[in-house]
Amino acid sequence: MDMLWNIGSGGGKRKIVGNVITEECNDSYIPPRLNYLQRHVKILLYSEGKHTSVQDLYLQGDHVNGLLTGVAAFVGRMNIRKVAVLPAFVAEMLASNPNVDPLRYLQVYRSNFEILLAPVCEQSHWFLVVFYVNARVVTSYDSMKSGPPNIFNALKRCIESVLHVQFAYEDKSDTVTLQQNGYDCGVNGFRMGEQICFNGENTLIEPFYAEAERARCREILRKLTDNEISDEWVLPVQNDTDFVNLNKPNNADVITVNDSDNGIEIEIIETDKKTVNKKNDTVIKKRNDIEVVDLEDDILNL
Repeated sequence: MDMLWNIGSGGGKRKIVGNVITEECNDSYIPPRLNYLQRHVKILLYSEGKHTSVQDLYLQGDHVNGLLTGVAAFVGRMNIRKVAVLPAFVAEMLASNPNVDPLRYLQVYRSNFEILLAPVCEQSHWFLVVFYVNARVVTSYDSMKSGPPNIFNALKRCIESVLHVQFAYEDKSDTVTLQQNGYDCGVNGFRMGEQICFNGENTLIEPFYAEAERARCREILRKLTDNEISDEWVLPVQNDTDFVNLNKPNNADVITVNDSDNGIEIEIIETDKKTVNKKNDTVIKKRNDIEVVDLEDDILNL
């Protein structure tokens, strides 16, 4: 059964008036693609002990894209505001090809949106670049407050060229909730994007229960995948134990994808079912035996 929502590839129609190429973008709402949700590996909690390294706790491109497009689609359906999402892989494409057309890849809205969310991953760290279209302001949110990503200027020029808007940079780091560990930048980035979708701006989250927020992300992805979100969004975290007992991984849920000089390596790690302590009983490795789904799909899975 085909479970994909509207892919919406191709961007707005172009027409030539004289020697000028103009865009005729459709203002209609575009349901985000479901394959972000179908492909993602279950988010692991540190407390569950299922990870074999800290890298297993990093949010992947499918996680971040699925979460951001999910909340942007919700606020769009509820007429709260129009938020477009530029999937994370576009920034990586832009790094090697400055002529990438971002309109081809915009999700949720293609035009007449108020805010554009552009997640960026560099050196295994997530940033969230946000274009406030009406205010003509752009900023970069970083849960480590290390400054904008290296691709920021190229991304800004690219968006300005297709929207025909000049954006002024504004430092909003005083609204950033710092991450509490070395692996939750994706979780923090989503929470900032979520607040921007609902409130139009980011604000500090105090207290911030990192493990519960991570578990909530996992629950949001499950609900989006199972189409359980209609007119009510997932409740916010109130206590440090919220959501942590939901959607616990099975014994064979740990799947890591690593890039190496010799190609791509997939490890499926099964844990011992007879003991609570983690034990790697089986490690199955396949090299260079990867099905390529779609070049437009997330190249950027950590």
